[in-house]
Amino acid sequence: MGEGTGRYLDLITIPQSIKVIEENAFGGRGYVKKIIYGGSVSDWLKISFGSSPIDGGTEIYIEDELMSELNVPDGIEEINRNAFAGYSYLKVLNVPDGVKKISGGAFANCTLLNEVNLGSGIEFFADGVFSGCRSLRTANFKAVSVLSSEDFAYGGALYGCNELENISFGGNINIGNGAFKDNKSLKSFSADGDLCAGDSAFEGCVNLAQLSFAGLNEAGKKSV
Repeated sequence: MGEGTGRYLDLITIPQSIKVIEENAFGGRGYVKKIIYGGSVSDWLKISFGSSPIDGGTEIYIEDELMSELNVPDGIEEINRNAFAGYSYLKVLNVPDGVKKISGGAFANCTLLNEVNLGSGIEFFADGVFSGCRSLRTANFKAVSVLSSEDFAYGGALYGCNELENISFGGNINIGNGAFKDNKSLKSFSADGDLCAGDSAFEGCVNLAQLSFAGLNEAGKKSV
């Protein structure tokens, strides 16, 4: 199953039959350089991870392809905790409407992830789901209706996503007090529905060039 010496495993081959990867399953052997998975993307997303086998430079090959763009297949309703946590080769994530839940930490520390598109089944964020995704620049959230400063704080869903430039919502959106305050990266914000902006929601967003929404329900003090 595994090949390597010393602190590192050069290669781990994981068969489709594996349903659970327990914490410390690989004995704390530093990081794994390459994972070859014998099942499909759907099968990988159904694995229960006690901890992630991925660390920094780990490459994941599924169906003979390096996973750099993840198009979650139809039929998947939940993405488990740690499914791709720490995977630095993932750049684009597309989640269809049928997915109802993305568990905490599922894509934490995917440091090259730059685009996320979430379907209508995801209405709220689990803790730390995109934490540490420092290259994230474009995020499209069809059904998320609340975004607060806590989402950007330590442990929050978007903690460390400091390069976010473009964000859009598919319906009504409530932006909490100070959610984007002093964000120098944000350039575009749009909502297909109505906007409710708390105090200082966009204060100090000096590069925000586009702010569009269907209607304004409420605007707090210094919201823009």
